[in-house]
Amino acid sequence: MLEKIKKSGVVNTSNVFHAVFAALFSLMIVFGRHVFEYSGDRGTVDNVYFVDLGWIDFFSWILIGVLVFLTVANFPKLKRECFFYDKRESKGIGALVFSFLTIAVCYVPYVMSFWPGGIYSDTVGSMEIALGISDLTSHEPIGYTMLWKLMFMIAGGSFEPGDYGALYMFTVVQTLSLAVLFAFFIAWLFRRGLKRRFVVIITLVFALFPLFPFYGVSLWKDTVFGIVIFLYSWFLFCLNEKISADNDISVGYLIKYIILSVCVVFFRNNGIYIMIFTSTILVLIYLKNRTLLKKLGITSLAVIIACLVIQHPVFDALELNVDTSIESLSVPIQQTAYIVSTGGKMSDEEAEFIQSVMPLEAWHEIYDPIVVDYIKFDPSFDRGFFNDNVGRFMKVYLGLCLKNPVKAVKAHLLNTMGYWDITKSSSSAYICPTSIPWTGVFQGDYFTYYTKICFQDLVYPQKYLSAAIFAWIAIYALFSLLADKKRKNVLPIVPALALWGTLMIAAPLAFSFRYVFGVFLCTPIYLLCLADRD
Repeated sequence: MLEKIKKSGVVNTSNVFHAVFAALFSLMIVFGRHVFEYSGDRGTVDNVYFVDLGWIDFFSWILIGVLVFLTVANFPKLKRECFFYDKRESKGIGALVFSFLTIAVCYVPYVMSFWPGGIYSDTVGSMEIALGISDLTSHEPIGYTMLWKLMFMIAGGSFEPGDYGALYMFTVVQTLSLAVLFAFFIAWLFRRGLKRRFVVIITLVFALFPLFPFYGVSLWKDTVFGIVIFLYSWFLFCLNEKISADNDISVGYLIKYIILSVCVVFFRNNGIYIMIFTSTILVLIYLKNRTLLKKLGITSLAVIIACLVIQHPVFDALELNVDTSIESLSVPIQQTAYIVSTGGKMSDEEAEFIQSVMPLEAWHEIYDPIVVDYIKFDPSFDRGFFNDNVGRFMKVYLGLCLKNPVKAVKAHLLNTMGYWDITKSSSSAYICPTSIPWTGVFQGDYFTYYTKICFQDLVYPQKYLSAAIFAWIAIYALFSLLADKKRKNVLPIVPALALWGTLMIAAPLAFSFRYVFGVFLCTPIYLLCLADRD
C-alpha cells in the first residue's frame, strides 16, 4: 500500500516541503487574527493581547493550510528562459551607466528634501563616539562607528547648527552607494543575459520605490548593514556558480569571503550569529567535496574564532563590552514581564529574585508588550544587579516559562508580531526622515525651496509595509528550492533568514523595519535563486 502511495506521487519530497510551508503560513494567518494591537502611544497587557484559540481555529488552520498547499504546489515556477538569454559577451557598461544615472537622478529629490539626512537616536551614539564626546564601546557596532570617524576626519563637522560636514558626506556617500550597488547588480544581471525589458523594469523599481532612497538618506546603521548583507548574499550566489563551473574556488574568492564575513560581524552586533549560521550551512552544503570542505571549513573556522576572540577577550580587556546583556535578553525580559503582569505561576524564590531586579508592581505598571525599552531604561530596573546575575536570571526565566508555557508563547508572539505577521506594520523605525532637535541638527527642505513643490508630501508613506512580507518571501524561496532539491541555491538566502531569525529570538521591539532592512533589500536575490534553479 505504501509503495502504491509513493508511486502515485501524492507523497514525495516536494509535497512534504510544500506542506510544511503551508502549515507554517496558515499558522501565521490564524495566530495573526488573534493578536489585538492598541494603536495608541503606549501598550499594556490590557490593550495589546493575544486572544485565546478555539476549535474553530484548528479547523481554520487545516482549511487555510490546504488552500495554501494547493497554491504553492501548483504555483508556476520562475523559468530562467523567461527572463534570461545566454550569457552576453558585453561587459554591460551601457546597462551600468543607464541604471546608475536613472537611479541617482531619482534619488536627488530625496536628498534635497531631507538635507542633511535623517538622524535616529542610535546614530547619535556612534557620532558622539566618533567626535570623542563619548567613550568607545561595542554597544554601537564598531564598524559603523569607525565609518563615522572616517567621515568626521575627512569632512569635519559637529552637532553645531550649520557645521554638518560629516553629515553631508555620509548622506551623499550612503545614497550614492545604494545607487552604485543597484547599478552594478543590474549590469551583472545584464551580463548574465537578463532581457533588456527586465533591465528597465528592475532599474525603475530600484529608482522609484521610495523605501530605497528613504534608507539612503536615513543615517542609521541598518542601511549600511543592509548593504553588507546584500553583498554577502550576492557573493554567495556567485560562489555557488564558481564552484559549479570549476568544482573549486580560488584564493581570491576566499579573501572576498573573509572580508565580507568580517563586515557582517562588525557592522551589526547580531552579525556574528548570522555569519556563524551561514558558514555552517555553507560547509554542510559542500560536505561531500573534500577539497572544498577543507578550504571552506578551515577559512570559516578561522574567521569565526578570530571574530569571537576580538569581540570577547580583546573587547573585554579594552572594556568595550559594556551593558550588553540587557540588549541580547530583550525577549526573555519581555516574557518575564508578561508572566509577572498577568499573574503567572512562580515560586517564592523566583518572585524574590524578580523583585530584586525591579519591584513586582513596577513590572506590571511599566511593561509594554511591544517594546522592552520602558523596562530597561526605567530607574527602578537595577541594571547592575541584572548584569551581575544573568545566569540566575536565565534560570528563573526558564523556570517561569516551564510553569507558564502558554503565557511565554503569547508574550513572544506579541513582542515579535511585526516580523512574523504580514498584516502587522507600524511607522516605528520604518524610515528616518527627521532629525532629533536636541542634537542641534536641523533639516532643510531645499527641493520645496527651489521648486515650490513639496516632494515630501508626494513620497511620504501613508501606509506601512510589514517587514514580515519579505521574510515570508525568503521562507517561500527556501522551501520551494528544497522541494525542487536545489539545496545549493538556498545558500544565498541564508544570511537574510539568519538576520530575521535573530530578531525572532531577540527583538527589542515588535516593530522596527530598519532591523530587517537587509531582508527587504535581498528580495531580488531570492527571486534570482528561484529563477536560476533550472
